[in-house]
Amino acid sequence: MALCDILLDGNIQASCDNPMFGGYEQIGWIINKSDVANTTIEEGVVSAISLKEGAKAYQIQSTGQQPTPTTQTFVKGNFVNKWNNVVTMTLLDNGVDAYNNVIKPMASGAKFVVILEHSRRNTDGTPLFEVFGLSKGLTLQDGASREEYNEDLGGGWNLPLEENGAPTPSYFITDKSIVEGLETRAV
Repeated sequence: MALCDILLDGNIQASCDNPMFGGYEQIGWIINKSDVANTTIEEGVVSAISLKEGAKAYQIQSTGQQPTPTTQTFVKGNFVNKWNNVVTMTLLDNGVDAYNNVIKPMASGAKFVVILEHSRRNTDGTPLFEVFGLSKGLTLQDGASREEYNEDLGGGWNLPLEENGAPTPSYFITDKSIVEGLETRAV
């Protein structure tokens, strides 16, 4: 679609067939952005994602009243508009593997991709996933913390991540099979 052809394309109204529910499910995944080998994106939908050999996604779990809070803020530019995206998550793993492959790289400025299962479903009732960080990558922000005896964190990490200047607020995955297997090391 050409820049001059950007028009509204659909009715803006509630769908009785697929009602809107805010928020995300409890489980999500985090991937070191440098471990993403290939992605295929068409009209905002990720139809394929693959990881480099030996890479895997790490499961994250949301706790509390608002699972994995996110904020998406539109930033108007002089020539190009952008989005700032914030994802705050809990990594319920304080093991050596999670520390070496997630926490340590985050603290060194590595960029990450986060996949969250949306509470809203596809029109056929199957899961819908939202992907943050594919454009510029999410980076760790001030306020990351770990409290060994905090029951809400289960000894894990509270991690605020932000992606600034992204061309889109997020992408979607409509096919659950794309997400399945990301926690197993790629070969």
